[in-house]
Amino acid sequence: MKIVKISLIIIVSLIALFFVISFFLPSHCHLERSISIRATDKEIYNELNSFKNFSLWSPWAKKDPKAKYWYSGPEVGVGSRMDWKGDPNTVGSGYQKILESRPNEFINVELVFDPYVKANASYKIKSEGNGLINVTWTFDEDMKGISEKYFGLIMESFLGPDYEEGVKNLKKYIESKPKI
Repeated sequence: MKIVKISLIIIVSLIALFFVISFFLPSHCHLERSISIRATDKEIYNELNSFKNFSLWSPWAKKDPKAKYWYSGPEVGVGSRMDWKGDPNTVGSGYQKILESRPNEFINVELVFDPYVKANASYKIKSEGNGLINVTWTFDEDMKGISEKYFGLIMESFLGPDYEEGVKNLKKYIESKPKI
């Protein structure tokens, strides 16, 4: 009986500790990846301000080539939207929608992974000179729940490699396009 009581005290203490620690965990997750691309800011902006070619450089298109994509709203700019549905174990389903677009410098995207994650992604475009443009792809999510806060601790290792592959794919894709 004494062992059962001690075991229960330990279990309750660990659960309480789990909850107490969560109050001190970050409530916001931010990650970003940058790359220099030999192109004009306009070329890069035009690619990122529409989802029509997203699957040509997206790291997730390779993970689930059978995923389905459909588009709504305007083809470019604010309101442009891409929904997807794929294998729940790889890309899942959700949508992204352009919320803000400043020509040749910034695009803000609402990113929703059904049914749980609502985040923002953005593209920052900045000239470095000598024909190079720096593109920074960001991910931001507010972590409200206890489990979200713990998941936020591993977000860098979970999503970071995909963002790294994504900016490299974007560079290769844009630099390989014929110049007009």
